[in-house]
Amino acid sequence: MRTQLPARLVAAAVISGVLLTGCGSDFRLALPRVIVEVDSEGYPSVIGISGRAFGVQALDPATVQQLVNSNLQHVELSWRQEGVAVWVNAKPITALELGPERFKRVVNLVKKFGFPDPAQDPLAGLAVEIARVLQLNLVLKFPPAAGQTEVPLRPEGAAFPDGASQAQPAALAGVRLTFDQDGVPSISGVSFREFSSLLGADLSATYLPRELVQQLVAAEIQHITLKTTPEGIKLWVNAEEITTLRWNRDTLNNAAETVGSLQLLDPAVGAAVKQFLPLVEQLEARVVLRFPTTATPIPEPN
Repeated sequence: MRTQLPARLVAAAVISGVLLTGCGSDFRLALPRVIVEVDSEGYPSVIGISGRAFGVQALDPATVQQLVNSNLQHVELSWRQEGVAVWVNAKPITALELGPERFKRVVNLVKKFGFPDPAQDPLAGLAVEIARVLQLNLVLKFPPAAGQTEVPLRPEGAAFPDGASQAQPAALAGVRLTFDQDGVPSISGVSFREFSSLLGADLSATYLPRELVQQLVAAEIQHITLKTTPEGIKLWVNAEEITTLRWNRDTLNNAAETVGSLQLLDPAVGAAVKQFLPLVEQLEARVVLRFPTTATPIPEPN
């Protein structure tokens, strides 16, 4: 009986997923929050069941202490029909737009990198259907620092963060990097190896791992494009729009304050993030990363 029950549950769940999500169904099921509490030594617990009993440690104690000192009390990831939103200490940080069509594109992209095909792997297919159907809310809670008031979780009915910047672009920027088979970038036909020689500087940090470039080529990815818009940063892979990282003035300020205050970062980096991240909404930028190909060229998105 023990060996048959899980198989029956999986089969039932798969059938349920097909019934709920197939045939163009718009069914959604909003589950209660799943709250994972991480203690000072990095052990997680859910509904009072601690990972200590299973030897599961999510973070090392030093990292937890740095998060506590940064007054990062909780991070929430909330899956909605529009995508995935992120809150830190109940403040909206950003949201990734992943509607049904974009989600399918992400699944197809993942399959190209060698992950299981949901159509052929029942467990992978089940995971995809669960992600599509269930509006999951996952909260990671950390101990509050001594003397800090505990920050309550956001109201569960809080609106999905929107993208509505009204700032007028004050700066224009654009760059197109073309990577060779070894992961070395070039601009306008001039390799960064040549720039290194001319400038007497080591630019190897800009190189991509050769293995990554080979994976991108095998996945038939010719170019990746990022473009700032009033709604946020749009991402394309080849000519397909994958997602938009939403922003507005409040979420940019919240992100700058949160990231800039993390003790995990060098203080100089944190100060730079606090100062410059809110200015991103005034930047009109376009970045294109191109990779080797022998196939018919795919036009870049506008």
